[in-house]
Amino acid sequence: MFDLDKSLAAWRQGYAHNQAFSTEDLDELEQHIRDQVAALVMTGISQKDAFDLALRDMGGKEEATREYDKVFWAKAKREHRVKEALLWRYGMLKNYMRVALRTMQKQKVYTAINIVGLAVGIACFIIIMRFVQYEFSFDRFFPGHEDIYRVTKRVPGDVYLGTDHFALTQAPLAPAMMTDFPEVTHATAFQYQEALLQAENNKFTTEGLSADQHYFEVFAIQLVQGAAATALVAPNSIVLTESLAGKLFGAADPMGRTLRMDDQTSYLVTGLMADVPANASVQYDFVTSIITDAYYNSQLDEDRWNSNYLYTFFRTAPGTDFHALQKKLPALADRKIYAGNEDTPNNERERFYIQSLADVHLRSTANFDVGRHGSRARVFLFLAIGCIILLLACINYVNLAVARSIKRAAEVGLRKTVGADKSQLIWQFIGESFLMTGLALLMALVLTHLLLPHFAQLVNRTLTLNYFAQPWLVPALFVLLVLVALLAGSYPALHMAALPPLRALKRKQRHRKYKFSLQQTLIVGQFTASIILVTCGYVIYQQLEFVQNKALGYDRAHILNIAIQDNNDALKARRQQVQAALKQHSSVAQVTASHSLPTNISMKQNIRNWPGSEPEASLPIHVNAVDYGFEELFGIALIAGRTFSPAFPTDLESASIINETTARALGWSPDEALGKTFRHDRRARTVIGVVQDFHMHSMHHQIKPLLFFLDDGGRFEYISVKLQPGNVDESLAAVQEIVRTASSYPVEYSFLDDTFDSLYAQEKRLGATFNFFTMLAFLIAALGLFGQAAYAAEQRTKEIGVRKVLGASPGNIVYMLSKEFTNLVLLAALFAVPIAYLATSHWLEGFVYRVDIGLGAFLLATCSALGIAIASVGYQSLRAALRKPARSLRFE
Repeated sequence: MFDLDKSLAAWRQGYAHNQAFSTEDLDELEQHIRDQVAALVMTGISQKDAFDLALRDMGGKEEATREYDKVFWAKAKREHRVKEALLWRYGMLKNYMRVALRTMQKQKVYTAINIVGLAVGIACFIIIMRFVQYEFSFDRFFPGHEDIYRVTKRVPGDVYLGTDHFALTQAPLAPAMMTDFPEVTHATAFQYQEALLQAENNKFTTEGLSADQHYFEVFAIQLVQGAAATALVAPNSIVLTESLAGKLFGAADPMGRTLRMDDQTSYLVTGLMADVPANASVQYDFVTSIITDAYYNSQLDEDRWNSNYLYTFFRTAPGTDFHALQKKLPALADRKIYAGNEDTPNNERERFYIQSLADVHLRSTANFDVGRHGSRARVFLFLAIGCIILLLACINYVNLAVARSIKRAAEVGLRKTVGADKSQLIWQFIGESFLMTGLALLMALVLTHLLLPHFAQLVNRTLTLNYFAQPWLVPALFVLLVLVALLAGSYPALHMAALPPLRALKRKQRHRKYKFSLQQTLIVGQFTASIILVTCGYVIYQQLEFVQNKALGYDRAHILNIAIQDNNDALKARRQQVQAALKQHSSVAQVTASHSLPTNISMKQNIRNWPGSEPEASLPIHVNAVDYGFEELFGIALIAGRTFSPAFPTDLESASIINETTARALGWSPDEALGKTFRHDRRARTVIGVVQDFHMHSMHHQIKPLLFFLDDGGRFEYISVKLQPGNVDESLAAVQEIVRTASSYPVEYSFLDDTFDSLYAQEKRLGATFNFFTMLAFLIAALGLFGQAAYAAEQRTKEIGVRKVLGASPGNIVYMLSKEFTNLVLLAALFAVPIAYLATSHWLEGFVYRVDIGLGAFLLATCSALGIAIASVGYQSLRAALRKPARSLRFE
């Protein structure tokens, strides 16, 4: 029998549960329905049908709520009840939060796993995004940076370190850019210089620039004191950074004061500038006027285009067409470099290229480039890793929320029974996700401040989180909070809100149409990413081990190299006396000098006119100016002939030693090469010896033709000392004391082992970073599996009890519960192995000499993932297996 009062009470209960309507409005709606029912009954239909028609006319609950909201706030404003309405709506939100907090308190393990997992993922993402933002910020702080460019040069056939592009250009190029191209407003040329600066009793060795008068105009740098347009106009002018001025002059005003450079030249301080930001490609502490240099002036006066030693940057008028300007540069090279030599084919001519200032840091591959450089590929690799780790953390949340949905099914069913609609349930669970993510974000910020210094050291960058100096940071964190909460919470909310009330109350899950569930797919994705990271990290480690242990062709142990600074004329003049004094010291085994060290022989020239060559033929060859004993000190093996010797006076003028690769390139065997002659450096040279090939650059590059020749010391940049094994500190102190007697410059030194290691600094940082993020990825995956295993064991508690009653051993129970997860890890390995192989193969292509990728890397990664999975699942499985059957069967 239909009861109108009971039906209206049930209808009203649903709206009251939603808290969307006020009590007064519900009373009004209820009376409206009663009036409609009465009117319809009078037409002859039943009371039940009349009630159904009245509800249908009013619309469904969601439709009615939307329509109600359209007029609610206007009505509240008219009746001056906005504050009351807000408090009423806030009460509903507060109720959701109260339920969420109770749920979190009840499920402590689940809550801890989710918050820690999300916190680690968010912290990794914040750290990586800070690194990415920092890398893309280089040089973008200059006013109008989009109008600043630099010029590089391509020299066909002159390949050095894998490319024929060079960053150094000629002195007349900058003036020519302003003269020949109206769109160029200012152009500047500068070079790096290391100098000893002295003011009163304060003396410092530091790095700076020697630049022309347009430097500050190109980069639009406003000086703290002095005029940017005129600060470098006069010879012997110098502009200091504020920090260097403080070191030299203390609190005194440096403007107009004089300082000494390299104990030779006086400079007048004509400007003071702010310290150069850490994210500037060009780093320096001072800028001197380049017109002080007589060589630079002669290059301009004679319009000489045969010496490349300066960096050229320029500024264009806003709106300049970059591509149109680039098309004009070949004609400039033809006019200036090839005037009178028009027969040179176009494909053999030097060509200029322009590059945006914003691209210098991440997109440059030119040799001898300016400043520190990053890698665009590495930045995007880290960005991908950050997104993957954050996604892994969100996957944990999704998996655990879906896994525990059976525990919350009764709650969902009860809420739906008393009138909760789907949208309400969705927002309830999204709200829980926001609360969980908010707590995780707070923990992530703590982790970020703890881990960021370590990460900054790994990537060799200055990374900080400053909420006041970086105004974009707080909004970015809020956006991150919203995105993570929605990403992690949307699917669980939709999944649980969609449970039918009857099935939810019976705690029955839907029958799976497909054999493979979303949870299993996500677990496979997690471990696929983890195995890839482990494999890549291990291959990087293997390659670095290969590099460290491969026979290089020279010795590295106990060799100390003392730098001879360009302007240190005193040490250059007394070099032979210093070397003689070092040889007399008991801690020194051998001493020599050279232009380059065996780790990086940079000077490159051509040889011509060897026996059987064509008249115009030439061989590009790396050359090194050396002193007597160079080969012996560095242990470079001689395979034919002899080394340089004072017993042969002609060695200084005409002797040369080549490597095996040079002999092969000229068509000789080592023995046949002895006594052969060729032209080099405008003189005839005779081969007196052939040395074994050695790695004169990093293993990214092929061993190239090489030539040693004796020098009188004018080109030497290093004094190399082979120390006796023993007390290194005492030996180092003795060497420094001897060198100090010859020069007032601070002694700059390095051990050859450290110089060699610096060749692979980027690879070492990459490997360390991979290890760092791999551990965190495994931590997140392990937390997820731990939680999943806990819920799997809980859901199968009674089954475990029955199996134990029937005789199953704890080992059988552990195997049963662990099998599914270990199978998922093995499946993840099947997906990860080909991806990891392709990634590591591509990375190794950057090395000419490299390891082979064996099965060991993939087995190690897979076994590591299995170990993590077994450890995570095993604890929960063993705990369930050891529970007494009676407790399991009583478990609810």
